[in-house]
Amino acid sequence: MGDDAGAVSRAREWLHARVTEATPYPVLISREAIDDVMICAGEVLANAVQHSSADGRFPVRVHLAMVAEPGGPRAAIRVEVHDAGSPPVSGPSCQRCAHLTCGRIRVGPPRPRLREASDDAESGRGLRIVDQLATQWGTEIDAHGGNLVWFEVDY
Repeated sequence: MGDDAGAVSRAREWLHARVTEATPYPVLISREAIDDVMICAGEVLANAVQHSSADGRFPVRVHLAMVAEPGGPRAAIRVEVHDAGSPPVSGPSCQRCAHLTCGRIRVGPPRPRLREASDDAESGRGLRIVDQLATQWGTEIDAHGGNLVWFEVDY
C-alpha cells in the first residue's frame, strides 16, 4: 500500500471485497460486523499512513484472516496493519527510551496507544474508536521495527 492520499481508500475497498467474499455464506457475517471492520480498518490504516516513515523499503501492509475456535462458538474477522515505523539503527540499548527490536534500537514514535483527546483536538480518537468497536485489539513491534496494529471483530 502506498502512502498517497488514495491508499487508505483503496485498502478499505480491498478489505471490504475480501470480507464479503470470505465465506461461502456471506449472510453469516452481519452487516454490523462488516461495518465495524471497515470503520476500524479506516482508523488504523489512516494512522499507519500518517505516522509511518515509509520510504518504499517497508510499506504499509494489510493482512486479513478469518478466526474460528475449533469446536467453539467464536468466529471473528482479524485485520493486521503493519507500518514501516521508523527504521531501526544499530547501537547500544538505552534503558530510558529505546524499544528493542532484533537487537536494534527503534527510534521515532512509540507504539500506538489509546490517548485522551480534548474536545477541540483534530486527532487522537482513532484507537478509541477501535477500542469501542473491536472485540479485541493490540499493538506489537514487527520484525522490521515497524508497528503492527491488529483487531478482531466477532461475527
